[in-house]
Amino acid sequence: MITGLVKAAHRECASTVCKLVSFTYGSGFPALWRHENLGEDTHDAWLPREFGPVPLTFFRQMDRCVRRGHLVAYRHLEGLPDDYTAQEPRTDARVVFLAGELNRCFLPDSQRLSHAFFSRHQPGRHALHILPGYSHLDVFFGERAHRDVFPLIIDELAGTPARHRGDR
Repeated sequence: MITGLVKAAHRECASTVCKLVSFTYGSGFPALWRHENLGEDTHDAWLPREFGPVPLTFFRQMDRCVRRGHLVAYRHLEGLPDDYTAQEPRTDARVVFLAGELNRCFLPDSQRLSHAFFSRHQPGRHALHILPGYSHLDVFFGERAHRDVFPLIIDELAGTPARHRGDR
């Protein structure tokens, strides 16, 4: 029933995968990638094999987070906080936040807020990159990601992000 409704409402392309992904993971047509960033093989052959059923509890979890305005647990799990922003991060790891400027799953502002949260606790340690022309997952499997995004990721992993500094 849900699939039928989604197919009727989403007209971003003929792919049922695109329609269901947009419905499930964000707002937008589509929500997780921009078609112009994907190759035909990725869109038509790879994507349908990568996305499967989503449990309805996912929607309850996201509802809780949206209502609170930040990440919270769906239910209490021993050893994990119920509210992930109630305390400072429990890691010494350097975190690099990447977001496509056109991301409709996790809006770029959420990455800016997450970066600011981490930076309040460890100023100057973490990095944020907003990637023009990209959405959510196309930063990894877009046709030009190997040229536009992967060098940035490699530089950040190597600890030499100088040519990519800033909110871009």
